[in-house]
Amino acid sequence: GYEDIENRNLRDGMEKWGKAWNMIVSIVPTHIKSVSDADEFIPQLTQSIYNWCQDFEIELGNAGLEDDSYYTKRIKYCRDFCRIFPRSDESIICNMLIAEAESYAALGDAETAEKLFKGLTKRFPDNVWGYIGWGDMYRDSHNRKIPADYDKAEEIYRLGLARCKNEVDAINERLEDLENVRNSS
Repeated sequence: GYEDIENRNLRDGMEKWGKAWNMIVSIVPTHIKSVSDADEFIPQLTQSIYNWCQDFEIELGNAGLEDDSYYTKRIKYCRDFCRIFPRSDESIICNMLIAEAESYAALGDAETAEKLFKGLTKRFPDNVWGYIGWGDMYRDSHNRKIPADYDKAEEIYRLGLARCKNEVDAINERLEDLENVRNSS
């Protein structure tokens, strides 16, 4: 799969990785609830499940840029991951939840994305990336399925600034970019 992705053959790469995910799910006993424990259960793999599972989520998102069906696959994968490995590192769970919400946004389902981002920022109020993903849903010009709402984006970014202590430079960059976009309009 990695070779296919490197060669921009996303369809074959995602198909192979989908099969790999199904194999992992079928091999790992149901009492194992974290991806780290799954790695310990199958130590002979050439790539750790811990790292690969995150690569799979990212590449599903990249494939979605070319074909919306991969966003639907990404949503299912992220949900399944969180259900099967709910005791994984908080950072992985948070990233999977962000990816799910972003995928709904990319598909134009602002209502579901909004609901997921609200739940995510309630569950992980100190994670700056939840606010960034949420605000970006209203800011990014590449997402034409949800109309830009710069005031809403700014409101969400400022909520993140009020709640987060780490990585706030990323939010400040978004706010600065937002100001530049407004000034150029």
